[in-house]
Amino acid sequence: MMINAIYAKHGYIFKDAEVRQFFETQNWYNSVYGKTSSMDTVSKRIDAVSMDRYNLNILLSIR
Repeated sequence: MMINAIYAKHGYIFKDAEVRQFFETQNWYNSVYGKTSSMDTVSKRIDAVSMDRYNLNILLSIR
């Protein structure tokens, strides 16, 4: 869920309905509806925040 939180922070629209519904109830979540919601777009947004990229890489390496 921590990995998903980083993606959600950058507006990723989740395909899994349960995950999507969870984040849609969070007041800080702003999906990228109306924009490209591809992982490439979200990855570029994550890359712009180096701490998020760093944390994501750590979490992915221990997953």
